[in-house]
Amino acid sequence: MAVSNRTQPRMEDIAERLRVSITTVRRAFLKNEGIQPGTLVRKSRQIMFSILFLTVIFISGGCNEQLKMNTAGGNPDIIELPVHFYRMYPINYQAKYPSDAMLGWGSDTINLDINKTALIVMHTWNLGLDDKLPWPPKERCLEKQMQSTEWVKRYRKDVKQIEEILNFARKHNMNICHIAGLEHYAEDYPAYRQNKAQAGPEPVRPEGAFHGTTWHEDWLNRIYGQGFYKQMKELHRRLDFASNVRPASGEGVCVTSHQLNHWLRKRGINNLIYTGFAINMCLWFSPCGMSDMMRYNYRSLCIEECVTTVEYKETAYELRNKESAMWRVSLMFGYVLKKDEFMSAVMR
Repeated sequence: MAVSNRTQPRMEDIAERLRVSITTVRRAFLKNEGIQPGTLVRKSRQIMFSILFLTVIFISGGCNEQLKMNTAGGNPDIIELPVHFYRMYPINYQAKYPSDAMLGWGSDTINLDINKTALIVMHTWNLGLDDKLPWPPKERCLEKQMQSTEWVKRYRKDVKQIEEILNFARKHNMNICHIAGLEHYAEDYPAYRQNKAQAGPEPVRPEGAFHGTTWHEDWLNRIYGQGFYKQMKELHRRLDFASNVRPASGEGVCVTSHQLNHWLRKRGINNLIYTGFAINMCLWFSPCGMSDMMRYNYRSLCIEECVTTVEYKETAYELRNKESAMWRVSLMFGYVLKKDEFMSAVMR
């Protein structure tokens, strides 16, 4: 409880008493003046208590300033993060297309606790980046799998952006978690094995459709070409993290949403900033993706320059799926970030 102004000594008064006491004793010794022992003891005590009082005032004042800084938004762990979002209002009830009146894309800043935030590096595969999975393929056992991978050229460029943001996050001691698409290459990392053990068994899922996955082969071969399904196992066997964005010591590695939820809760993390492949497929719908993590109530964001989309003939030239994907992230999961704005916000 604060002391009232009527009873609390003013710091200026204490400082003046300290100055007078020190001056009295100093003059006595310098001029060899006689001074009564009782007076010397009293003056010495005044000096001691004055110094002690001023020290307490100084420390408490510093604490108060820190408290003011924190409550005023000056906490260095809280960043003012520029975010982008699509405003789905208002509509024009009389127009042929009511959406014509929508405000559309807008920007603002949010306060984000960087200690409660994780960079999610998801499905950053080696496909098209090393000799295990070269692009174009050099072996017939992969040609059916590769014949629909129109996204690889874009992904190669995006991985460089992901590498930059990953190194930046490491430099600034951010929480980082890598999401593997398959367990066989995640098992190479002690962080994965440890977190998996701590998370415990996966929740039991109820039985689904009676026909199971028997329809998958016919469907996938129609979409991606005959022979695609048969070669899937070989491609999966060769999948790995891209060499330039592999998990480092101290970083998380997860495969399932259950594992990721455990890893996040253990660290008090609420905000997930996604990077990786592909924003309009895996990063939404695969285990650890935005859909699953939304059900756990996590806020999902993505860095636009650090995610790749799957496009098709009618969208690839203008990356219309990328534009649509950013809208959907805003609409369903959280916010869209720009790489340079994010980095600047963390450095401020």
